[in-house]
Amino acid sequence: MENVDLTQVEEISTVEWPKPSYYNFTPDINKPLPEECILELFSSATPLVGLLIRFSPEQSKISFQHLGGDTQQVIEFSEIKSLQLLWKTALIRTANVLESRAEEVLPEPEKQTYQVDFIDGSSASGETISYVNDDAGLYLFHVLKDDKVEKHFIPHHAIKQQQIGMPIGALLIEDNHVSVDDIDTAVAHQKVLKAQRIGDYLNENQVISTEQLHQAITLQKNRPVLKLGDALKQLDLITDDQLAAALNKQKENRGVRLGQIMIDMGIVDERTLKGTLANKLGF
Repeated sequence: MENVDLTQVEEISTVEWPKPSYYNFTPDINKPLPEECILELFSSATPLVGLLIRFSPEQSKISFQHLGGDTQQVIEFSEIKSLQLLWKTALIRTANVLESRAEEVLPEPEKQTYQVDFIDGSSASGETISYVNDDAGLYLFHVLKDDKVEKHFIPHHAIKQQQIGMPIGALLIEDNHVSVDDIDTAVAHQKVLKAQRIGDYLNENQVISTEQLHQAITLQKNRPVLKLGDALKQLDLITDDQLAAALNKQKENRGVRLGQIMIDMGIVDERTLKGTLANKLGF
């Protein structure tokens, strides 16, 4: 965190913020500049209230000034847990030919619930009108009681996991495209595929033999809570380093998504899945 003398800083400019799909921000000549914000840092138990002087996703930095202060701090995204702009903004729905055609087959997008679990064990939830997920992080448009929104930003590194809108399986059930049993079958199949991918990597790289892989899978089936990697370790077939290498390789290709698995299994067709995904994304 770096302190900068504001008397040496050039004139303050408007903070550029990404727009949600199919919406524009309502022009507001009364909006104060710079904008007030609440900043949460991992190093501070108390949120900081101040002014957002600059927001630079391309540099992974912000410039922040405490209310009443005369210096600004340059803060790296790596230090930030979340950033919340306090000015309430109204959104204007945009219209274009593509959207008009889409609305003939898909309903108007609605507010979506969200939950973000942070790496420090805390969480945040609410409703958002669409969202933007880019290289810098997650931008939410948190819905207030008067249907205006607050702009929220969470850097990717701060997020352990996130859920925006209903899970795809729940949406398919709600729309009567699949049954609960269909989803359970597909999820079970997905787990098998994930286990096979780690095992296949270890086998292809001659860390274990095909017979040893089958032995580990059999052990895992008898103890469903046991992960395949742990089963292989329990049988003394691989080392911690070998398992770590396999898991890193798996991360490079997270493999088949649940939706694709359901298509492959004939539970849903591709068109139904795409329509459901479009609803989930707010299109």
